[in-house]
Amino acid sequence: MMIRATLTIIALFLLQISSAQMINPVNGKWSITALGKGNYKLVYTAKIDKGWKVFSSSTSTNNNLGPILIDVSFDSTYVQSIGAFVEKGKKIVRYDSLFAINTVYYKDSFKVEQTIRVLKNTVLKGYLYFMACDQFRCIPPQDEEFSFEVKTAQSKGIYIEWDTSRSNIDPRQDGLSVIPDGSLCAHIVGFKQTLAIITERMGLCFLTSYAKLAA
Repeated sequence: MMIRATLTIIALFLLQISSAQMINPVNGKWSITALGKGNYKLVYTAKIDKGWKVFSSSTSTNNNLGPILIDVSFDSTYVQSIGAFVEKGKKIVRYDSLFAINTVYYKDSFKVEQTIRVLKNTVLKGYLYFMACDQFRCIPPQDEEFSFEVKTAQSKGIYIEWDTSRSNIDPRQDGLSVIPDGSLCAHIVGFKQTLAIITERMGLCFLTSYAKLAA
């Protein structure tokens, strides 16, 4: 009899765990938008089931005692955050009897945005961390993971060659003239995506520096 009662208690306990795991009151999705110059905006948009709430990061907890608050985490090896993440939605401030503190939370929906700068082409991985509660219970904190391929800014650098020898023509011999036709150095021809810095000394023409815009 005692063994049967023990097995019944264990079965009920497992049933409660499985029921709790099936509850998913928050349904959201990640998106990413390229802003240019290697900057991106991560956005998590969520819908919350009726009767449930998600606690904002602006909730003030006492000595870290209280609900799990919204937080964003990602691999920062090749990525920098531009400012803190931003929450959007209708915030409700109310005393919560489960935690015995005033809380700030969202119901129905909320959005989280984080702007980042990419330093090297990589796969950006991370997650949004939060906890949902109703009037009587809370489910275990959730990790809403994301994974996006991101690229650094394809900015142009400057490649410079110095040449103080006398020059009659640009070494590339291509492109358009970079100086007025009436100049002593008018025969020196510029190269496409190139800036030739020309000086005239004692009636002679010198290619002082040669700067190529590197893609």
